[in-house]
Amino acid sequence: MKLREALRQSAIPYLVLVVAAVVLGKYVGYLRENVWPEIPLIKSHAPSIYVTAAGLAIAGVVWLFYQGHRTKSVALQWFLGLLIATWVLHFTLALSHGDSFVLSAFFFVPVLVGIWIKTPSESDLLTTLTFMGWLVAGILVATRLLEMLGWIPMLDVGAGLVQFEKEQYWLPLSGWLGPEGRWPGPGGHNAMTGNSGAMLLVLAVAIRGRTKYVLGLIGLLTLLLTSSRNSFIGAFVGVVLVVAFGDNWLTRRIGRKSAAAALAAFFALVAAYVIVLNPGLTGRNVYWRLFVGLWQESPWVGVGSTGVSAGDPAISGTNAHNLMIDSLTRYGVFGAGLVAAVLVIALVITIGAARFAYVLPLGIVSTFCTIGLVESDINWLGLSELILWLILAVSLAAQADPQEPQVDQSSAEHTWVA
Repeated sequence: MKLREALRQSAIPYLVLVVAAVVLGKYVGYLRENVWPEIPLIKSHAPSIYVTAAGLAIAGVVWLFYQGHRTKSVALQWFLGLLIATWVLHFTLALSHGDSFVLSAFFFVPVLVGIWIKTPSESDLLTTLTFMGWLVAGILVATRLLEMLGWIPMLDVGAGLVQFEKEQYWLPLSGWLGPEGRWPGPGGHNAMTGNSGAMLLVLAVAIRGRTKYVLGLIGLLTLLLTSSRNSFIGAFVGVVLVVAFGDNWLTRRIGRKSAAAALAAFFALVAAYVIVLNPGLTGRNVYWRLFVGLWQESPWVGVGSTGVSAGDPAISGTNAHNLMIDSLTRYGVFGAGLVAAVLVIALVITIGAARFAYVLPLGIVSTFCTIGLVESDINWLGLSELILWLILAVSLAAQADPQEPQVDQSSAEHTWVA
């Protein structure tokens, strides 16, 4: 009876299952590809697919017990509606282009509808974000520890790339906590692993309690191990906004406007320094030019992933390293327009919440958007870790009511204002 009552009163059980299904599904896929190829396929489906699908199916059953209510936030309904419309259009265009897709993609819309119909409370969403932070942190620590002990192999990126990284990147942990080059990590690529570190650092700065220092340390070490410049900048933007809009010693001393102006100026200097050191953005200017050229072949509906694969060999099988350019190329003006609308309304919702010192969502969404300027590993046809950060953060911001007292879960040792 107690379990049934808990399932009825709290969204945490089903939200935690959604997060675990997506994050662990991806990690099991990494383990099969790089560590234990003995992990079986099921009807030709990789573990990253069937683990995620099974976990989301179980989460759906648990959701049925939850007696939540539909959100009163019109903005959140627009956000979820636009995400659903984006999936529908991208899926339709993917079919017309002959692109492939995986089984777990069909759970994307049900998860969004579930949040729409039975919107979780602020405290449930905050707890879920913190759970995801600890789950991601645990995977990062366990993977690197097992690699250092020699129990599992690190992803081999090739001697040539390692030498290039040693010459071109800052590697402060190389040779002791880190490998010779940049750490690929459980993300399968240093940038994707670095993105996890960026989100952990933003989360740690925004929450309260003793545990924040552990999450912050893991996030910072991950950034140093991966040495991903875009992850560094994304984390920097998120942390700056959390500090500038939050209630802390700096804003209390000089005011939010002054703090925001000072931090913005500092960020501009850092960004300019990075561009001076790397004017070609590690070849991204070439990628952008080639992808834009490919988009011009079908400007309204794009060429799909199939068209990208059949394009210039320099970009075949990869992405545009920019969310909007990648969406334009694959799904045209229509598909990219919906992606832009999703990001704009996400920023509107989180900026609105930040005006009342609800800063964690803005930190996460701004980090997401900053990363998206130079990366596009996000597939809008399915759930991923970054997509979950976005959805949960925006849902949390939209649930914020400035007329109500701030959420304070002292038993969990955190709040969601800086």
